[in-house]
Amino acid sequence: MILVLATAAAALASLAVLALPGLPLALGLRMHPLARAAVLTPLSIAVVTVAAEGCALIGLPWNPLAPLLLGLLVGAPLLWRRRTELRGLLPAARDRLRASATAGVIAAGVLLGGTVTLVRALVMMGSIDAVSQTYDAVFHLNAVRWVLDTGSASAWNVSTMTAMPGADGTFYPSAWHQLTSLVVMLSGGDIVLGSNVLMLVLAVLVWPVGLVALVRLCTSSGRLGLFLAGALSGISSAFPLMLMSWGIVWPNFLSTVLLPPLILLGAHLVGLVPEARERIALGPLLGLLALSGLALALSHPQGVFAALLLAVPAAAWAAGAHLVALRRSAAPDPVRRGLLLRALAVLVLLTAIAVVIWPRLRPSQSSAVWGPYTDHAWSFLEAISLAGTGGLPVVVVGLAMAAAIVGVLLRGQGRWLLPAFAVSSAVFMVSASVWDLDLRYAITGNWYSDTYRIAAIPVAAGVPILALGLDSLAGLLTGRLRPGAASAAAAGAGAAAAPREQVVRIGPRVLTRGRHERAAAETTVPPSPRRTAPVRPALALAAVLAVLAGTALASLGPAGRFAHDQAALNWTRYDLLTPDEKALLELVPDYVPEDAVIAVNPWNGGALAYAISDRQVLSRFMGFEAPEEVHLLNRALDEADEDPEVCEAAHELNVEYALDFGPRELFGRRATYVGLNEISTGGAAEVVAQVGEAKLLRIKPCTGTDGSMLG
Repeated sequence: MILVLATAAAALASLAVLALPGLPLALGLRMHPLARAAVLTPLSIAVVTVAAEGCALIGLPWNPLAPLLLGLLVGAPLLWRRRTELRGLLPAARDRLRASATAGVIAAGVLLGGTVTLVRALVMMGSIDAVSQTYDAVFHLNAVRWVLDTGSASAWNVSTMTAMPGADGTFYPSAWHQLTSLVVMLSGGDIVLGSNVLMLVLAVLVWPVGLVALVRLCTSSGRLGLFLAGALSGISSAFPLMLMSWGIVWPNFLSTVLLPPLILLGAHLVGLVPEARERIALGPLLGLLALSGLALALSHPQGVFAALLLAVPAAAWAAGAHLVALRRSAAPDPVRRGLLLRALAVLVLLTAIAVVIWPRLRPSQSSAVWGPYTDHAWSFLEAISLAGTGGLPVVVVGLAMAAAIVGVLLRGQGRWLLPAFAVSSAVFMVSASVWDLDLRYAITGNWYSDTYRIAAIPVAAGVPILALGLDSLAGLLTGRLRPGAASAAAAGAGAAAAPREQVVRIGPRVLTRGRHERAAAETTVPPSPRRTAPVRPALALAAVLAVLAGTALASLGPAGRFAHDQAALNWTRYDLLTPDEKALLELVPDYVPEDAVIAVNPWNGGALAYAISDRQVLSRFMGFEAPEEVHLLNRALDEADEDPEVCEAAHELNVEYALDFGPRELFGRRATYVGLNEISTGGAAEVVAQVGEAKLLRIKPCTGTDGSMLG
């Protein structure tokens, strides 16, 4: 029951942190409610990151009020300008929700997709408060504690956790640590639970809402497509599931979650939005893009490269589409000409940015330690089925994607998603199957040539294509059964421009009615007086059930189970921290004073005493800079009772305790810190607490270099 309450508190805190700082800005700008929901998290992250730097600059301790006040301060002028409209905003929204079946369809899709993701994630993790058994988890969990301890969440402070004492910090993308520290402060919970719950909220709510908003506001999809965009948000093992396991690189995970809102805003900027969709004015749009881009970059710079992979092909498509439309237009079209110039300007700007930053911000080739693992054909199957790195291609998803691509090509205003998906998938294929390592590094080195990170990028375009394409195919199939469909098409209504009254109403009605609602159309066709064929409800219901069955097969079939098993290894293999060791860390505060330091081996999870036990440790991460005395203790602490120099170093650094988690270490290493390897069997320390084989020891008094007794 305590865990349930703590989880609920962390979930509420996560929602508050991801929504409240950006809420004044989102309410102050005029946009579609779904667009407002999609950009709320990027806006909040931008406000949080600026607030963190502001607090550090003026010497104010990091606290939850800072981003809230900053968000209110920035949004107040916009709220004042819209004060008259905002008075009726809630009643209007309530009436709109009651009158619109679309809202119910969207909610149902997000609920289904979020539930699928949540169940898969919890089964993978084993428990909500599990510790990720990965290399990066040690850094990210301890970095949150560092933020709480130092009172600074600046991106230039986090890196000092592993630097020489007193050294200047370097930039490290810290949005994740800023958000998690706020969740921990607000919920009063522990860092592990706060990190896990924040990750799940992003995966099960923010991610599907962004996808639905993208499909709703940037394509001609109907309600079936909107439902599918949410319901299929967790169908790919590449994302979000695998990036909740691999690494675990939470900052990169966060940046990938932010991609759909960025794509949405970019599509509005270059005119890829159907004419009848509600558009965002240019001024607010540029502001939203700037703040969302800031959030993306400060979450993880690799998110910027991912956004470029998706945005440059889409901008090129936009420029080409506007040019073709102008050439075909019989009369001058100044609006279209303006959109063409804007698309060309965006394309040139993005290309220039890519040319400048791609080689300059690429890590060294020695850092690109992940190599290719397969051939071109297999990597293509992985890409088209959204299977991700080393996964078994999911046949039903691959077939559905192929059909969806055909559907998008034949019908629907969303074809611009195809080049974005194709280019990002091609980059994944390079990382997975190109064995020319220099060429591979030139293209994929910005992600350390890590196929897991790269495989997640095409999903941001792949799921919308899947939703829009299946929606389009349903319209084509049922449209052929509708009496007069051929004459309607001949009259110029077109598949992507069919007005609301012409849409075939197949059951379930709520999923198909209004397929191309408010789509751009100059021509209307009188609705057919003939009744719909009785086969249509069965077709629609069969389509929905087939998609749900496909989701189940993707999750529970051989390929889905294989992906789950691979992802679960990073949570349940206990290479880093066993259940006994975690239980002991939870007992440490009962034995170790707050001012004492614990000698630990980060390679076997001992360093997590800093995050979990809230006690100072000698080494906070596997890679760190430290004075020679620290390295001396790591080499020879078990000789403190015999070597006066070791004893003196322990006394100067206030090392009073040590953790013995045995010689087993991450990645199959053994006994890296030899000074702790046999400390339990020597005379330098005594056991004060033990759970299973995990031991907490107190350093015994010893003789210093001047012959005095220390300790």
